[in-house]
Formats: sequence, structure tokens, C-alpha cells
Amino acid sequence: LSTSITFDSYTLINASNINYTDIFMVKYSPSGNVLIAKSAGGNSEENGYSLALDATDVYLTGGFLSSSIAFGSDTLYYPTGGTDPIFIVKYDTALNVICATALSSGGDDNNAITTNCTGATYIAGDFGINPFIVGSDTLILSGTENFFIAKYNCNGEPVTTNEIQNQETIILFPNPTSSTFKITSTDKIETMKLYNILGELLITEKINNTQSTINISQFSKGIYFVEIKTEKGIVRKKVVKE
Repeated sequence: LSTSITFDSYTLINASNINYTDIFMVKYSPSGNVLIAKSAGGNSEENGYSLALDATDVYLTGGFLSSSIAFGSDTLYYPTGGTDPIFIVKYDTALNVICATALSSGGDDNNAITTNCTGATYIAGDFGINPFIVGSDTLILSGTENFFIAKYNCNGEPVTTNEIQNQETIILFPNPTSSTFKITSTDKIETMKLYNILGELLITEKINNTQSTINISQFSKGIYFVEIKTEKGIVRKKVVKE
């Protein structure tokens, strides 16, 4: 513990003076030079546990015990009835805060955050209160601590998405393909979105039918991800361009 920490020209001040730990994030250039350094803290202990990146943003999770903690212009307060709350923060690549939120538990041990190629973000950890409210879902505690996983949305609410369990109701053919592939479904397809491996959206197409042919001849060889929304939910599949 110290009252401050210095990264090149950036000096970060411990918000609790020297009594508790704060969170810091540092961005380096490929040659190891410090580009940006930022911190967050309050009147008690904070810990950062997990960091994830997608094509445009940075995500951080951890735990906090302070009565409040500020991330940019977003202030998180210790939740009423909470035990070891978790924080989730989304930054841009300059480490400016886009949004921040807190859940009433999940911050006392290691927790994790990850993103996928379609831009979805997931958090995981454990909780020790009953009930544990996550977005519109209520999780019931069994024993001392339970594991949870949630799909996260930047507006500050973990969200639940209806994802079709039997993905064989939707078929991509041919796969691999050199130019086009056909989507066939037992249910009416509402929309199709195609992403590259970096998570960048390449095509959005309204279909309103049980089948459609998608042309990817203009794209380079590689792996692409197809998000298909039907009236029953969402399926995500992979297609290979040869």
C-alpha cells in the first residue's frame, strides 16, 4: 500500500490515503511506453480482477467495499443489502468510461469478464446473498456461495437473451464456401447478421422467410460468424470462406 503510484508522467493518488487498495489501469505502447494511466477508489477496499477487450472497447470487473466509487462521471454506490458487490466498467481505448454498473454480490473472490466476436459480453463469479438479482433474473442461493454467469449489456443491466438450444433447426450449406451459402430454418428467419473474427459487423439482412442465400464473395478467406434471429430466439454459427 502507498499514498500514490507513478507510471512515467502519470501519478495516481490512493483515494483512501494509505489504508486500502485502489484500482489502476495502464495502457502501454508496443514499445513499452506509458500512454494512459487511470485509477478509481473510495473510502474502503477495491480490487480489479478481470480485463477483456473487443475490437473497440475495454471491460473491467472487480469488487468494492467503499460506500461509493467513481468511474469517470459514473458513481457506483454500495448496494443496499449487498455483500461484497461486483463492479463492471466499459471503457473506450483511451480509457474514458462509457458505462459502469454494480451488482449486490460477486466481488469478494475472483470474477471474470469476456467478449466474443459478435460483440456480446459475459460476466461470471460467485454470490453469497439470497436472492441475488441480476437484471430481470432472480438467482436463489443454495449453501454458502453459488456460481453465476450473465450476459452483460452496456446500459448497466445484465441481460438474458433467448438463445435457441437446438441449433440444428438452422443449417448453413455449403460450409466451407467460396462465395455463397444458404441458411435454412424450420422457423421463419427474421434477421441475419454477419461478423468477422474481430467482431465487426459486415452484413445485416432482413429475411422474413425460412431460407435465404448469403453472398460473401467480396470478403477475404477466413472464419466468419453468423447471428440468425428467428421468432423463437437467436442462433450463432460459424461459416468458413475458402
